[in-house]
Amino acid sequence: DNSPHLAVRVFGAEGQIGYFNKAAEGIHNLRLEAITDNKVGQFGADSTTDRVLEDLMKLAEDTSWPVGPFEWNFKNRAGIEKYLYTTIFPISLFNKKEFICLDIDITERKQLENEMARMDKLNVVGEMAAGLGHEVRNPMTTVRGFLQLLSEKEESEKHKDCFALLRSVFES
Repeated sequence: DNSPHLAVRVFGAEGQIGYFNKAAEGIHNLRLEAITDNKVGQFGADSTTDRVLEDLMKLAEDTSWPVGPFEWNFKNRAGIEKYLYTTIFPISLFNKKEFICLDIDITERKQLENEMARMDKLNVVGEMAAGLGHEVRNPMTTVRGFLQLLSEKEESEKHKDCFALLRSVFES
């Protein structure tokens, strides 16, 4: 019950909620006392989350094998997006079919992965910008050198103002 990292939920064959621990309460932002009709369809902020859980329980029931582990995301009752690493186990106790759902909240890890991917993209953009700047600067240096040589010739005296303007562009 006091496991801080492993959310445990137990459901009956009809989707009735048998138990969930404090970690599950935290993930889903739902207290056991707040359950109204004792059914699965109360964990997510929308019906999609509950349908996913019901479908997975049906799969576990049909195959009599555990389903998962798998990663998925949903919005909890408070509208906060959560990422879970989930496994659903079908069990039979006293000729009664039940399901144990074990969830590990991997939201922080997923957010870190997303941030690292974003930083990698920014790094690639930075490298491309540096490479592009280098590729532009090299030919421009050549042009500037020839511009300086041409402006020093006697024939270029009548275009002195144009050469001064062009050199000022390269110096800024």
